[in-house]
Amino acid sequence: MSAFDQSLSPIYLNNQINQPITLYEGNMVFSSLQENLATRSYGNGIVSFNWFPTLRIKYQFHSNDFIDPDVIQHYLELREIEIVVKGNAHSSSPLFASEETRITGSVYDPGVVKNNQKLSYLISHIVNFHDYIGLPIQNCSYRWAGRLVLEAEGWRVTIDSLEPVLRKKLFEALKHDGGYAITHVAKLNRIDDRTFSHEEALDILNGLSYFLAFTCGMWVGPIFPVGFDSNGNRSWEPWIFYKATLYKEVISWFPLYKTQNLAQVFVGFMKHWTDPTWQEPIKLAIHWYVESNLQAGAIEGSIIMAQAAFELLFEILKSPTSNFKGNEKLSWLFDRAHLPNSFSNLSFDSNLLNELAAFTSEKKIEISKALTEIRSKITHPKRNKSSISIIHSTALRQETWLLSLYYLELVLLHIFEYQGLYQSRIKFNREGDYDELPWLVEKVD
Repeated sequence: MSAFDQSLSPIYLNNQINQPITLYEGNMVFSSLQENLATRSYGNGIVSFNWFPTLRIKYQFHSNDFIDPDVIQHYLELREIEIVVKGNAHSSSPLFASEETRITGSVYDPGVVKNNQKLSYLISHIVNFHDYIGLPIQNCSYRWAGRLVLEAEGWRVTIDSLEPVLRKKLFEALKHDGGYAITHVAKLNRIDDRTFSHEEALDILNGLSYFLAFTCGMWVGPIFPVGFDSNGNRSWEPWIFYKATLYKEVISWFPLYKTQNLAQVFVGFMKHWTDPTWQEPIKLAIHWYVESNLQAGAIEGSIIMAQAAFELLFEILKSPTSNFKGNEKLSWLFDRAHLPNSFSNLSFDSNLLNELAAFTSEKKIEISKALTEIRSKITHPKRNKSSISIIHSTALRQETWLLSLYYLELVLLHIFEYQGLYQSRIKFNREGDYDELPWLVEKVD
């Protein structure tokens, strides 16, 4: 094989979708406090991360000691890795002291395996992420185009997709059955190779969870980071996981065949993430963007969430002394990002926005006015003499949701100072047919 970079290896690997991840298996001590009486029961068990019915860490414990079946809150001592975690018991059997006791439950205060302060690098895992085309990498069996490299604010994030055969198997199963799978591995380190603290790592991981969600249009982790010291030894293993969405096909602006563009967005994102004034607004705006994209509140709730993000971004960008109405706020945001505010200047496929284009034409209003008017009729329905219905048609609400997300992702990309290509959600483009950003087209013109 030629000298391609070596691919990253996951710490935790799933060969099938929805497969629980074993975190610990071995000796356990079950301890509880009932009526001021401390009890300790010795046995064995397993602690695992489970995807269903919700993302959570569960345990199974079995012992020859009798355990009061009414015990709910308790501690589990995982003796072979020397940590203690808090648990909630869900079920217990049997009811007789002469039989082996089996208890299942959830770990609600996860532990940290090893806890050395300084880290040299960190490996984490990404769930249900894009199947993109990246830089070439290899392992002992395969070569593939699977690497993304993101650098900003002194940090480097390297993301590798899993090897081709396993990745193909997992994505086929995800598309057919839905669910979850670790599809990518991420490495975090300082560009200058200096060590860093747990607190710094957690802040960047949190930022990475929002950044990747923005690129993907759904939540993708990361989950279960493992930190290493300068000698390559495991030195920090917190049992933490960020939000991940059940796999579904969603629309995203991310150009899968032009992944080098992502590095540029990351620079702008991290510039705002490390700014105390911007971090919370960015988290909220991306949260509303993702949840709207997933239609978490159906079409109507998704329109409201998208416009909540517009108003938040307007407030953080505009002078506090400004006095704008709802549609004027959108108009100001669109103008700032050089986005067209009329269908005559918008590049779109008419079949996707036919009802909304007709609505703005009939009422002789700009797009920003139409979006806010349709939103207001959802939140404040009111019948008047000239209106037969108190709410707009399903088709019009659907198109309003689609166009709101189109504008929201472009407003965010403009804030992040993006200069690359994007996949337009208001066109029937094949993957690879990307658009130039409106603010770049205007410069060329």
